[in-house]
Amino acid sequence: MVAVAADWGKLLTSDKDMVQNKCNGVMPNWRQPSDYSLNGHVGAVLKRSKKAMVTGGGGYFGYSLGCALAKSGVTVTLFDVQKPKWKIPNGVVFFQGDVRDYDAVFKACEGVDCVFHSASFGMSGLEQLQHKEKIESTNVGGTKVIMDVCKQRSIPRLVYTSTVNVVFGGSPIEEGDEETVPYFPLEKHVDHYSRTKAIADQMILAANGIPLKGGDKLHTCVIRPPGIYGPEEERHLPRTAKNIERKLFNFKFGNPNAQMNWIHVENLVQAHLLAAEALTPEKGYRASGQAYYVHDGENVVFFEWIAPLFEKLGHNKPWIHVPVFLVYIAAGMMEYLHLALKPIFNFTPVFTRNEVWNIAVTHTFRIDKRPSFNRRIECAPNFTSFRHDTKYIPNGVVPPWRQTSTYNLNGHAGVLSKRSMKAVVTGGGGYFGYSLGCALAKSGASVILYDIQKPPSEVPNGAAFIQADVRNYDALFAACEGADCVFHVASYGMSGLEQLQRKQVESINIGGTKFIIDVCKQRNVPRLVYTSTINVVFGGNHIEEGDEETVPYFPLEKHIDHYSKTKSIADQMVLAANASLLSGGDKLRTCVLRPPGIYGPQEQRHLPRIARNIERGFFRFRFGEPTAQMNWVHVENLVQAHILAAEALTSEKNYIASGQAYYINDGENVNLFEWITPLFEKLGYSQPWIRIPTSLVYAAATTIEYLHFTLRPLLEVSPLLTRNEVWNVAVTHTFRIDKARNQLGRRRPAGPGSFFLFHVYYNTGYFNH
Repeated sequence: MVAVAADWGKLLTSDKDMVQNKCNGVMPNWRQPSDYSLNGHVGAVLKRSKKAMVTGGGGYFGYSLGCALAKSGVTVTLFDVQKPKWKIPNGVVFFQGDVRDYDAVFKACEGVDCVFHSASFGMSGLEQLQHKEKIESTNVGGTKVIMDVCKQRSIPRLVYTSTVNVVFGGSPIEEGDEETVPYFPLEKHVDHYSRTKAIADQMILAANGIPLKGGDKLHTCVIRPPGIYGPEEERHLPRTAKNIERKLFNFKFGNPNAQMNWIHVENLVQAHLLAAEALTPEKGYRASGQAYYVHDGENVVFFEWIAPLFEKLGHNKPWIHVPVFLVYIAAGMMEYLHLALKPIFNFTPVFTRNEVWNIAVTHTFRIDKRPSFNRRIECAPNFTSFRHDTKYIPNGVVPPWRQTSTYNLNGHAGVLSKRSMKAVVTGGGGYFGYSLGCALAKSGASVILYDIQKPPSEVPNGAAFIQADVRNYDALFAACEGADCVFHVASYGMSGLEQLQRKQVESINIGGTKFIIDVCKQRNVPRLVYTSTINVVFGGNHIEEGDEETVPYFPLEKHIDHYSKTKSIADQMVLAANASLLSGGDKLRTCVLRPPGIYGPQEQRHLPRIARNIERGFFRFRFGEPTAQMNWVHVENLVQAHILAAEALTSEKNYIASGQAYYINDGENVNLFEWITPLFEKLGYSQPWIRIPTSLVYAAATTIEYLHFTLRPLLEVSPLLTRNEVWNVAVTHTFRIDKARNQLGRRRPAGPGSFFLFHVYYNTGYFNH
């Protein structure tokens, strides 16, 4: 505390009127930040780099970093949508452009050999509450653009400025480290900034090791700082000072002993320069693929830490203690008022809910893993060397699965059988995973069916079953020994009650996928085929004959179900991992298949549930667009597509599927109520003719979901339809499969595609479960 307090004069009085200007909300006289003498910390950067680019270079930290690089002799491009409010120093060029603009980023990166990606949006204040689409498109979309440009421009180093909020969301963390603290669940974040930064953080780490266009590798790392302070910083402490002047800080709240970390801008600059150095061969690439917490090395109580600020401004320190839940409720109300009154006037909240947690709840981190550099300010620690990260394994269970049937698909697995001695199918105890495994085994491949629960049907000859969770790294690592192709089918939360179990949905669909990618790299598995879903692009939006080139991902924050959101993230993670280098020197080839709903003999998730609801009298009405159309896929067609996709990831097929996404369906667009007409007839029920507004069905689904969450401790309320399922029925979303036919060589549909399927399945006991 003494060292920090001693710096307040420097922080708040570098101009005579700086304190008063900050307190009045007036922007101070912006000028170049303090004179950094960091030559000793950028040796490798200077020796290796001719040119570096800093995104967000018009902001406080980005500009500070650019100045330090320029003073060390590196040519620097500051890239931002707005010009810096300081003077551009010698050796620095400002390029005005949006990080979401691929062409602008590509042009700015000409000749660059290190990118510092610090651009972001939505960190604090009003930004957190406005423009959710802008937050996502900047933090996630902009990061994807940066990664793509690095690949095309053959830029070997990428350092990303993340945040501690990727792991903190209101749950206490004491002395957390990179090995033991997992990402905070995405759906539990109360602010979109933290959520999108967590996604971008994972994307950057997943991109590590990807080959560049020129043949080198991309080496990436992420730096996770807490709040930044320093001379002329305007986002954190000046806002606090302003609220003190307005007498909005006359009380304390939160745990009296709640601690947090801060970081001086010079320490953060140093950490980034050292991280870039640690991505070089001289340092053995020891930062490659790593995440680092970086701060001043001191845990502080917020109200004690800013005590000198109260004194400096001539105000008494707060002594009244208010319960944190009251402050949190008030913050929630202020956020609501902001959104409600935004069309009339700009209502600025004193705190956002995220900021309440940041003050009220302990979240401190160890910095043992950080790089080493000399102390620059009094509160700075001595940093030790980088050390390599280890895995973490989250907890949780995978749901039970039901029986499926076997298929004789020898004709579709020729190349896989010739090339593969062993294939691993995650979700191999489920309907589709088991079907795929049986087809592979019958073609002569050795198959591992990997799932938390055994298949109820007999494991076929040529296949072995391993009972384990996809989130168990060690079990996955053991299962993939000798494998040369992984089919990652396992998922959770597709339909019904599962959709509402958010924690499991995220840990399986995202955490499990991360482990699969990591194991493929460590086990030298050259091929990974991922079973995605059309819901990564569909969320209630009208899509007619969509294709892979023109239909973008549906915005994450607009997904109303956590399954689609997490599958979208996993889909992008798998594609980003394409061409990653394996530990043995080969490359990982990945692709994703995006099917609609699956049907087939003994499938239990979709059509049997519809049949049960028909018999219960729940399907006596229609809703949605009368002409709304959708696609379905027969299980045999989907099995065939996966096997052909694995084949298309081989050298014999020139790796044509490498890094590609494919829509897979039966090639027929259907209206649900017309498509299931034979089912009504077979069950002895009249087709529904009463049409009700979709809005009423959607409202009912919303109410049932709310009742499920409210009454879950007492009883299980099973929804007739979830909101996501309402959109799937009511809104047209059809997709072309030309790309799959042309590149994978898909044959004609394997399963019978006509409506007599319902008669066949009914007579064979399909709906008797």
